[in-house]
Amino acid sequence: QLLIAGQRDRDRLYRRAADLGVPTEQLVYVPFVHEGDLQALYSICGLFVCPSRHEGFGLPVGEAMACAAPVICSNTTSLPEVIGRDDVTFDPEDPDEMAAVMRKVLENPALRDASIAYGPGQAARFTWQASAARAWDALEAIHQERTQRGVARLPALLPKRRSLAYVSPLPPQASGIADY
Repeated sequence: QLLIAGQRDRDRLYRRAADLGVPTEQLVYVPFVHEGDLQALYSICGLFVCPSRHEGFGLPVGEAMACAAPVICSNTTSLPEVIGRDDVTFDPEDPDEMAAVMRKVLENPALRDASIAYGPGQAARFTWQASAARAWDALEAIHQERTQRGVARLPALLPKRRSLAYVSPLPPQASGIADY
């Protein structure tokens, strides 16, 4: 069974699948997956494919790996860093390459099992806690470097500016002031 999630022209998708010989009873299209359903879908999928051409961080790839799904993805944007291995990436502009990587993982139980075992550890590198720890380490390194140069305090680096405090109710608080 093939589940395709995301905004697509449903009729065109089903026509194209029929042209390619994909049985329509094996194709499931959902325009949107609710947040509460993601973990269950990631956990039961035989292969999670992310053919994104434009990705900010790559959260779906990280989430799927955290749920121990075997994952393949585009070799573009941030996705190679998130997945952390080249053998399961593909050019999103090349359907044959994507199909070859899908086939490689689906037909090779050892590679599929290795991908499942690898995913949670790799995904753990991108938790909020891990990101905060890396940010804190970077801030401490900057502070240490400035201390060694004799410029430890940030105010010493910035020109003096006037301050302004504004106190008012803001939407959605109900008040005549918050409305404008």
